[in-house]
Amino acid sequence: MMTYDRSQAIVSSILSLGRALDLEITAEGVETAEQYNRLRKMGCPYFQGYFLNRPMRSESLEDVMRSVAVCAV
Repeated sequence: MMTYDRSQAIVSSILSLGRALDLEITAEGVETAEQYNRLRKMGCPYFQGYFLNRPMRSESLEDVMRSVAVCAV
């Protein structure tokens, strides 16, 4: 099992490579607020995972987006 420092170094390298190649990077499998906050601080712009929402049918997405828009106002 990798240590936290090594894992962070790998993620940081992937983000740097993505920026250098002008790619949009999405962190997948984000399951906790700690992971989300750490990735944000490292400059990751996009996230996917159970922390944000469970898998859903496409029909349900519109309702979720409406509720997020109301919260953001």
